[in-house]
Amino acid sequence: MQMASTFYPSKTTTPNNNDDDNDNFQIEPPKDINQLIHINDSNFDETISSSLEDDGLKLVLFSASWCGPCINMARTLTQCAQSSSITAAAKFYQIDTDLNPESASIYSVRSIPCVLLFKDGRVVSEVVGSVPATVIEKQLAKYSQSCENDDESQYQ
Repeated sequence: MQMASTFYPSKTTTPNNNDDDNDNFQIEPPKDINQLIHINDSNFDETISSSLEDDGLKLVLFSASWCGPCINMARTLTQCAQSSSITAAAKFYQIDTDLNPESASIYSVRSIPCVLLFKDGRVVSEVVGSVPATVIEKQLAKYSQSCENDDESQYQ
């Protein structure tokens, strides 16, 4: 059974413009969480593990539409993806574990939100729970530097 998208009430008055009535809410979807590239079980390996021409860093958020901390983490990752220094270092993906249980099982995802960082098709880092952007940025910096060092060592 597929879950409906999650919506949050925002404190916007309805068209009657009655400012005295504080119980009026207009339901709006969050505007900033759908900027991650959505993947599924059928294209996970092709997108993350088997991409030979692009061996950079790939960050995957395992989440569910009903999970509040997952939504917060999606916002955090969107913020990270929009950062110019980090965008060059990694690609950002999201997979719904309710709709795609096979990938979650293969990578032993037991709790959500769970962020896996892939380098050359292998998991190099795991972050479980909703964490601040600085935690993700430190992981990306750590492994993007090792990517640069790997490139340099090939030419020495």
